[in-house]
Amino acid sequence: MNLKVAGLAALLAVSGCEFEVDPPAVGCGPSNCVGCCQEGVCVAGTAAAQCGAAGATCSACAGHQACLSQACGMDPNQVWLVTPSFAMVKDTNNGNGWDPDGSSPDPYVKLNGVKGPVADNTVLAEWTQAYEVKASDLLAGTLTFQLFDEDTVSDDSISSAYALQVTEADFAAGKKSYLPFDAVEQFEIKFQKKP
Repeated sequence: MNLKVAGLAALLAVSGCEFEVDPPAVGCGPSNCVGCCQEGVCVAGTAAAQCGAAGATCSACAGHQACLSQACGMDPNQVWLVTPSFAMVKDTNNGNGWDPDGSSPDPYVKLNGVKGPVADNTVLAEWTQAYEVKASDLLAGTLTFQLFDEDTVSDDSISSAYALQVTEADFAAGKKSYLPFDAVEQFEIKFQKKP
C-alpha cells in the first residue's frame, strides 16, 4: 500500500469515517441463474441459440434440434420433408429380367403404403417427391418403405417392407443410406426440416 493511501485511511479512521471497499462483482453462475450464462449475463435458456439451465454456459442447438425444457433435442412435433431420393437396383430379378422384354425395371417407392413417382426403365432411379412426416413418427420407426418395379400386369417387389428408423445422427446428416438388401444395391432417403 503506498503512503498516500495509508495516510488517507489513517485520517479517515481518526475522523470517525468508515472506509468501505466495494464487494467483488458476482458473475453469472449456478448460484444466481436459473437459465444459462451467455458472456456473463443470465438469459432464459429457452432459445435454440442460447439453450441451457442451472447457470451453465449456454449452448447453441444444432440445426436439426430445438431447445426443449432448456436442453437441446429433437422437437417431436417438428414436421420434416422426407424424400426417398435415390436407388440403385440390381440388373436382374433373381437372375431373370425385370420386364418380359428384358428391359430395366421401373422403380418406385411406397412410403407407408403411399406410392411415389415411377422412374422409367432404369436401375439408377432418382426421385424428388417429399412427404411431410413428424419427427416423432420418424424416431419411433412407425413408418415403412418398400421398393417396387411397375409392370403392366402386376408390380414386382424389389425389396421387402422395412421400418424407417431415423436417429438424431441421420437428422444431422440430412439423410439415411442403406447398402445392399434384397434386389437393391443402394438406397437413400433425405430429410429436411420444414421451414
